[in-house]
Amino acid sequence: FLDYLEEERHNSIRTRNARLAAIHSFSRYVALQCPPALLQAQQILAIPTKRFEKPLLGFLSVGEIQALLVAPSADTWFGQRDRLMLTILYNTGARVSELIGIRVADVNSEGAPSIRLHGKGRKQRTIPLWKETVVHVRRWQQQQNLRQDQPLVPNRHGRPMTRANVSERVALAVTTAKILCPQMRGRHITPHSIRHTTAMHLLQGGVDITVIALWLGHESTTTTHGYIEMDLAMKERALAAIRSPRTKRTRYHPSGALLTFLDGL
Repeated sequence: FLDYLEEERHNSIRTRNARLAAIHSFSRYVALQCPPALLQAQQILAIPTKRFEKPLLGFLSVGEIQALLVAPSADTWFGQRDRLMLTILYNTGARVSELIGIRVADVNSEGAPSIRLHGKGRKQRTIPLWKETVVHVRRWQQQQNLRQDQPLVPNRHGRPMTRANVSERVALAVTTAKILCPQMRGRHITPHSIRHTTAMHLLQGGVDITVIALWLGHESTTTTHGYIEMDLAMKERALAAIRSPRTKRTRYHPSGALLTFLDGL
């Protein structure tokens, strides 16, 4: 079955390992519930997962994300909706499932503006909103006269957008943004790329890795550490902080003026 997945269906090694994990889980259940099948269950559990190269996560620069945010037309209903959608994705780092689950009642635009996201496993988290995002949200709510129980980012029929719909609108915005920002050409940019971009910009802004994990809804900072691998600037700063083994260490020699000043203290 595993060979069939790779050779016939051309699934990736990740998909193959995910299917194997499900089979392992079932085999452990069989081993407990059906002792005569214990040997066969143990043989299945002995099948190892395959190693694979983990690609670096892709993200957009500040200039690229700005080009993407202004790509939808501000003169149409769809363009205004898409601008709000992209702004929320970038501000919150939300998953698509979290974006389409946002209701008007989840937005708090008074006092300390924030938005409540409904994440994996029915877990909720609250993300602060930038002033620009609050302006977008307030303008949108006033124009559309939305009720508290309605989706904040609806489709043309007033119902929640689908995953496919969000991906399609992001792809359309990316196509337009590539005209404004040619360096984006030839890259595969998805809604999840915006989530990676949020994390990277927070990291580059000096935000602690544990805060970023909470921002993104990661259960463990292990997942968030992947963004450190992406940050070449951080690695360059680390390189600058250490010396090459061949570099001769020099001793500091204060100037005569400095010594005179210190003697007079």
